[in-house]
Amino acid sequence: MGFTVAIIVMCALNILASSIMAIAVSWKLGLVGVFAGLPPMLFAGYARIRLEAHMDSNANKRFSTSSAIASETIMGIRTVSSLAIERRVLDRYTGELDTAIRQSTPSLFHTMTWFALTQAIEYFILALGFWLVHCPILHLAGAQS
Repeated sequence: MGFTVAIIVMCALNILASSIMAIAVSWKLGLVGVFAGLPPMLFAGYARIRLEAHMDSNANKRFSTSSAIASETIMGIRTVSSLAIERRVLDRYTGELDTAIRQSTPSLFHTMTWFALTQAIEYFILALGFWLVHCPILHLAGAQS
């Protein structure tokens, strides 16, 4: 628990120090980055962690039956060999894997769509920053003030 709290405090301090430094170096771009870019990036990071945990729990549920069959077969390998039921065990294991894959594909596609969006938000914010730096309209407005 102490290590997790230390990581959270370190990340919070890093975000605070980076925000202060961004505003100090280039206050216009820093304000846009801190107030327009930081909230979506923090939300995307939180959503990414939740999606990864959700994918992991779904995979564990769906593939637990096939892993139980494999474990049971390995533990009783002598019995399987002596009864010559390798083919039947393999067919059962393959069937369970096929069922798990068939059930997990639609939800995995849905989850990966949202996961891709959370990954892309960082690049959207970087593109906003580059656009603001190179936008001729903003340079003209800045030269007049």
